[in-house]
Amino acid sequence: MTEEIAQQSEAPAVADEPQTLDDVISTFNVKPPEPQQPAATPIAQESTPAQPVVPDIDPYDPDSLNKWAAQTAQQTAALQSELQNLRADADARARAEAKKIIDADIKSAVGKITETVDGIDPLMAELYLNKRAEEKPEFKQIWENRHKDPVAYDAALGAISNELQGKFQRVDPQLAENHRAAQQSTQSNQTAKTTEYNNSYEERLASAKNEQERATIWAQIKNGG
Repeated sequence: MTEEIAQQSEAPAVADEPQTLDDVISTFNVKPPEPQQPAATPIAQESTPAQPVVPDIDPYDPDSLNKWAAQTAQQTAALQSELQNLRADADARARAEAKKIIDADIKSAVGKITETVDGIDPLMAELYLNKRAEEKPEFKQIWENRHKDPVAYDAALGAISNELQGKFQRVDPQLAENHRAAQQSTQSNQTAKTTEYNNSYEERLASAKNEQERATIWAQIKNGG
């Protein structure tokens, strides 16, 4: 019990105020991932030699050796093919299991962001996470170590949510409809006023008594009234 308390106290204290991703990287001293080295070729372990099989060869039959060699080659090829199939099946199962875990973790991360950031689409949140992982190798390292260091991982997701705050805000559909109606009403009023304005000058021009009065009205139209 004492050891558990000591281990928990070693985790860096995370500030209550909103943190940036750089703050999280600095707090947890995250370093970019090192370039991966080519995997070393495993050294084959010595195995217990199999008991030799005495070939069933008839010394008086010239084709007996050829038959035995062909049968042995066929059996060896069949064993190698079966071994390759087993390896391929194991690799496919491992990849499928790894993908299942990654998909679940991505869904969980996106869920934490959408719960915090109003109005953001889950797909947009996932794309933003991918974008930040490409821009910040340290964040990618945090993601890779998410199961080993969940505290840093949660802090990084909180920083990502802080970055997205304010960029996506959920709008009340009724408020949006009211705003749209107000804009349409304003445009209609402006159109009506313009029509009325133009018609009033047309009527004045038509009712002008002489050329001088018509010229005066026309000058007012050109000068904006």
